[in-house]
Amino acid sequence: MHDHKSTDRRRGSLTLIQRFLQDRRGSLYTFAAVIALPLTGFLGISADAARAYLVKARLSTSVDAAALAGGKVAFTNNYGADISKYFNSNFPPQFLGATVTGPTYSKTSVAGQGTLIKVSATAVVPTAFMHLFGFDTVTVSAESEVTRQNSAMDVVLSIDMSGSMDSWNGGKKKIDAARDAAKSLVDILYGDDETNEHLKIGLVPWNGNVNVMLDTTNASPLAGYIPSKTKKKFVSSFKNPNTGDWQNYVWEITNSPVLFLDQPGPSWKGCVYARYLNDYDTTNDADGDLGYVDDKGWKGWEPRIKLLSSDDDDDDKGKGKGKGKKKGKKKDEDEETSCKNCTPCLNHGITPLNQSKALIKNAIGKLKNPEGNTDIPQGLSWAWRVLMNTAPFTEGTADDPNKPLVRAIVLLTDGANCAATGDGYKSVWGGCYWYSTQKMDERAILIADKIKKQGILIYTIQFGFNDQDAASALKKIASGTGSPYYQYAPNASTLKAVFETIGTSLSDLRISK
Repeated sequence: MHDHKSTDRRRGSLTLIQRFLQDRRGSLYTFAAVIALPLTGFLGISADAARAYLVKARLSTSVDAAALAGGKVAFTNNYGADISKYFNSNFPPQFLGATVTGPTYSKTSVAGQGTLIKVSATAVVPTAFMHLFGFDTVTVSAESEVTRQNSAMDVVLSIDMSGSMDSWNGGKKKIDAARDAAKSLVDILYGDDETNEHLKIGLVPWNGNVNVMLDTTNASPLAGYIPSKTKKKFVSSFKNPNTGDWQNYVWEITNSPVLFLDQPGPSWKGCVYARYLNDYDTTNDADGDLGYVDDKGWKGWEPRIKLLSSDDDDDDKGKGKGKGKKKGKKKDEDEETSCKNCTPCLNHGITPLNQSKALIKNAIGKLKNPEGNTDIPQGLSWAWRVLMNTAPFTEGTADDPNKPLVRAIVLLTDGANCAATGDGYKSVWGGCYWYSTQKMDERAILIADKIKKQGILIYTIQFGFNDQDAASALKKIASGTGSPYYQYAPNASTLKAVFETIGTSLSDLRISK
């Protein structure tokens, strides 16, 4: 017997299923319900990942900026502070809710490469959706390395040793402040290295003159000038620009590469005159030249030995012709013992360019007992000669088109040009007053222009002497009228920062990773 009720039930169920399958609206609702949860999770994860990516990008930028800043001042007291300052200025507090650990930093010397600065930081980013899956935070990190390298570099420090440098400023003697600041520059350039095959630094102390002997301060007297060992060096015939006589020889002495037109006397202290005759006739002027100038007759320098008393100043423009009038004075007596108003010759000689940090810092440390007047052209011109690889000083790095080379002079002075009896220019400008200062300023600017045309950087520092005319001259001497090339240090406490700015300017940095 056929069960009609059972058949009807089966037909009803089939009809209901067919209707459900054919109802598109019901199908979409069901599908949406099925995928809603994983889709929501996927979008949430994407949002959290995007936030973490933005935090990491910002973190990387901030670490790079901090590493560069730290590299520039790696050997100053501002090292850690500058890293933190530059990092914080680039990564604002709570950026996208992130919590930062760091920055941490380190510096190490790498043989043949320079000093490696490493800076790193970590950020923890809270999640908005991933916590549904058990991830409350995402951690990102960034690291940057800067190799602090010095290009091949030759630097000469030209330090004013005139009497005013012995005065007090800000609770410290100026010369003491200058020594400390100059040493900080050496530390910045050398870093942790004791020697650097790509870096040379020399020192030229000066007042109204420059002592052209090699520095032997505190050394055995036998290391200095030995009159009995003076030798003639025969050269092609030339007319002596001072006497007008023809001669075929110059003089060589112990402990100096400089050649002389005349033989220094037994009491010669080490100073020479500029190769400049007077204010009106510059036909034989060779003071703005580097080495020995054949066509002008300057095959050497004139040692400062002739009698030049204060009585002679007006008679012979200070040319040292032996016209002393005081009783008991010998014609060729050393002016150091005969001239009351002469600028004394410093005991400190020249330290040629060298690669030793200890040697140059030791030479700087000996700078004591300043005296005499201020002759900026002399300090500038002899710094130039020491810097270049042209006689008489040949320690400078030779030009090579395939190797970048930085040459620089750092000149510090605390006063205005002041002509004095027996200075490097023989008082050709008539003494220490406004006219002579103006002429000596013009002289320094002329020499500086020649130096800068050779691609040499000149940094000038005006220390504790707020004079607008002096500032104007120093700005024209420098490679630029503002920092870092010209800087005014009003007191001892700011002088070190000025030298550090120059050291930073000379540093060559690159991101290595």
